[in-house]
Amino acid sequence: MIIEAPFPVRDRRLLLLAEDGFTPAEAKTAVCVAMYRPREVVAVLDASRAGRTVEAELGFGGPAPIVATIDDALRLRPEVAVVGTAPTGGGLGDRQRASIARCLEAGVDVVSGMHAFIADDPGLCRIAASSGARFWDAPRARVSCRRWGATAALAR
Repeated sequence: MIIEAPFPVRDRRLLLLAEDGFTPAEAKTAVCVAMYRPREVVAVLDASRAGRTVEAELGFGGPAPIVATIDDALRLRPEVAVVGTAPTGGGLGDRQRASIARCLEAGVDVVSGMHAFIADDPGLCRIAASSGARFWDAPRARVSCRRWGATAALAR
């Protein structure tokens, strides 16, 4: 099975949202994106590690800066924000929700693998509709079974 985003993600400018947790233990998604797509990462949001680079923090991942605020990150013109952490319980915290909202307001598409779905938040949906930004709740993804020529929607 190959899971595909409903909008382009590859070869776009990526912002990794990893507030106060840009470590391999706390931000597995963000760390893996930094490892395998370093040329596409333009910034990581993590105030606790701001002022460093991804390479300095992890030992790999390139020169992208770690920034303290979402406004600092947006100045670097990301095209897609990737929610890179999964809080305990899978919920969407106030700071994380605010960062996602600012990204959507700025027209930045958002990819999330959390179990708290952006689509279930009417406020975030209104912001996305107003700005034209798109979001993808990956756990609700459509699965493409290319090998068998079929596509199926995952039920939740």
